[in-house]
Amino acid sequence: MKKNLFKVLLNLAIGVFVGISAFGILTRFFGEEGAAPLSASTSILLGVIAFGCMGIIVVLGGVIDREEGKKARKKDMPDGGKDGLVLGEKELISALEERGCEPVISRFERSTETARAASEELGVGVERIVKSIVLSAAQGPVIALLPGNRRVDLKKAAGVLGAGKVRLADPESVLEWTGYPVGAVPPLGHRKRLPVLMDGQIPAEGFIFPSAGETTNVFKTTFQELERLTGAQVCGISKEQEEGRKKKKDEG
Repeated sequence: MKKNLFKVLLNLAIGVFVGISAFGILTRFFGEEGAAPLSASTSILLGVIAFGCMGIIVVLGGVIDREEGKKARKKDMPDGGKDGLVLGEKELISALEERGCEPVISRFERSTETARAASEELGVGVERIVKSIVLSAAQGPVIALLPGNRRVDLKKAAGVLGAGKVRLADPESVLEWTGYPVGAVPPLGHRKRLPVLMDGQIPAEGFIFPSAGETTNVFKTTFQELERLTGAQVCGISKEQEEGRKKKKDEG
């Protein structure tokens, strides 16, 4: 309310000065014969003041609009993301708690940004580490959840999404869309809610371990709980790890 009032007052001010400037110019060139016109320097000064005020209103208006835009974007971030900041474990925990899940986090001394490293730290099979792969599709970013021993099949993902082409998101896009760097992306708690595809090859029995928002942690969950937490669509979007050995490694 205060910002809107400020805009109105600034617009009134600029209107007054523009009017004065116009009056001075018109009086100088089209005033009645015999009347003392404003001097050239006065007319120029009024013009400078008017255009200066116009510049101020443009700058201040831009600042206000930018702040209002930030607030609007925050409203579109239901998972608690902070615009422009790298998210982490705190945001993931908040997202879990909001969904009625008590977080069980495992933290490590060394990086577990790869599924193999995480499985070694936990002492579990690599298939129980859940990778969160960010895909770029025609309709926007999508999260693909896969077991650590498999790779995403982009053609299968495209078929599920009904998209013509799907590709792996580059690291800059991953950070922009999710709030997390490659290797730390969790299955939820992103900068904004994203659609999630969950591969059916993830173990349905026992515990599984997705990233908890850092490259040195994971959280414990189950297939059924992770499906509920993310609202994921369970489908077949993976291929054997060996099939992609000669291809570019995906994140995880």
